[in-house]
Amino acid sequence: MQAKQEELGDLPLLGHVIKQTQLVSLLDEHFPVHGNWKAPTTGKMVMGWLMYIISECDHRLYRVEDWAGRHLNVLRQVLDTPDLRASAFQDDRLGMLLEFFAPDERWASFQADYNATLLRLYALDQSIVRVDSFNTPSYREAQAGGIFQFGYQKSHQADEPHFKTMMAALDPMALPIAALCVSGAQCDDDWYVPVIEQARQSLSPKGLLYVGDVKMGSAATCSYLASSGNYYLCPLSNSYYPKELLEQGVEQALSPANTILSVWRAKAQNGQQEETARVYELPARQRSDSNGRFTWTERMVLVLSLAYAEAQERSLRENLRQAQQELLERFLPRKYRQVWKEGKMADAKAFTDKVLSKYRVQNYLHVELFVPPDKPANTPICIKVRPNETLIAQHLRMAGWRIYVTNASAEALSAVQMVEYYRQEYRIEQQFHKLLTKTTDLLPINLKNETRVVALVRLVMLALQFVTLIQHSIRKKLKEEDQALTDLVPGNKNRPVSQPTAEIILKRFKGIVAIWVQVPDQQLWATISNLDPVHYTILNLLRCPDDLYQSTVGAFKNVNELA
Repeated sequence: MQAKQEELGDLPLLGHVIKQTQLVSLLDEHFPVHGNWKAPTTGKMVMGWLMYIISECDHRLYRVEDWAGRHLNVLRQVLDTPDLRASAFQDDRLGMLLEFFAPDERWASFQADYNATLLRLYALDQSIVRVDSFNTPSYREAQAGGIFQFGYQKSHQADEPHFKTMMAALDPMALPIAALCVSGAQCDDDWYVPVIEQARQSLSPKGLLYVGDVKMGSAATCSYLASSGNYYLCPLSNSYYPKELLEQGVEQALSPANTILSVWRAKAQNGQQEETARVYELPARQRSDSNGRFTWTERMVLVLSLAYAEAQERSLRENLRQAQQELLERFLPRKYRQVWKEGKMADAKAFTDKVLSKYRVQNYLHVELFVPPDKPANTPICIKVRPNETLIAQHLRMAGWRIYVTNASAEALSAVQMVEYYRQEYRIEQQFHKLLTKTTDLLPINLKNETRVVALVRLVMLALQFVTLIQHSIRKKLKEEDQALTDLVPGNKNRPVSQPTAEIILKRFKGIVAIWVQVPDQQLWATISNLDPVHYTILNLLRCPDDLYQSTVGAFKNVNELA
């Protein structure tokens, strides 16, 4: 008697989802292999590699071969390659595969055709596109002309070079549509138009709403979108309007003669409605490009975020408290502390200026240094600190206010909708988090060849697309059927989950094992362990055949066919 076993995990499920998208045939069409290429075709190689990235949450090349050896039988069946060997996924061969994806024009052509297939297959809405960037740092030296360069990072890791990835994602699931890798020293402003141009090759060229942060509000980006028949929505940076405009707008909004609208949101705990923002629309203005040849009407909406205003007030109050405390403590006589005497007034003034600058309260605290009259020589310098209540009140009056701009009409996009759409910007930021630390775990990138780094980012974007589509399909189906899944949360099997993540769904398939047993002169007997009703429910939600796993295991007729 001979017996063999192999873990199936989520591989049959991933293989079925990938096959539905025509990825393999499109890759073979756009990236044909050389006649001497001994491995499977480009499409099948990428399909197997994507299954590894998604299943193992790992982008590293050198681990794929060992993984393929442990799952060789299921890979042979899923990839429809009976003679597949683990050596086909050697890291040097995968590196050569990345070289195929490096040319920008070839990749853009493939991406446009592939995205069109996804949009048709999943009947995705094409009305809102989000555009933003993320940084990927690396432990390496910055090379002249390379993409790993020093520049601004939100994480303030100024000692690490990084590259920047601009991404366009389709709402409501933030499905990646286009991505562009540039030097970490580049400004975001210059790369919005190129990545939007890439996205337009896959989406409708006109009539879409592009949502971004303040850097998308540059004249070049806004004029490009307006002139191409599209719309934009973003907060306006302080550098794009005079301070007086915001002050005058706030005065108008707070005037009893004007009507200010409220934005409400249901609380997650009890579903009760709470006010989150207030909006007031300012008079529209005419805006033109740098040449003055094209003009368009831009609406400006004044938005007060109540949470942001409270946070700004707390921050100012705390900074005032800490600054006053540090100043007073320094000028109090203490044992073993040298105090400033009358001749050290300049040193004392320099210290107070440093403290005020440290807490950013120069305009809100009035500091007076003096030596009491009729005191003996070398008397310690005294200090008086008092808040400037007038300026503090003016600051708090302006706290939480921002200007949002759009070229969409009020009928197409109301002021309240502008706030709601922009506040969903977290969706694309969640995708960045998945790329960097969860789904593909890009940190750190160990590839030295920067051309391959760019190609790897393109590959992991494909992996993120599949993860996003799996999550979206399950959540959509559960919502339509008003159902929830159970037995997903470790330690709390009875907890219903109506919006599961793709990661927790795929993790639920870990531990499914295929066992083959053959007795001499008898037919090969196969069974699957740990496949339970929850797995069948998930397969149904993803429109997979009920016998997906059984057909994968039962395709082998003899034990000698197994690796």
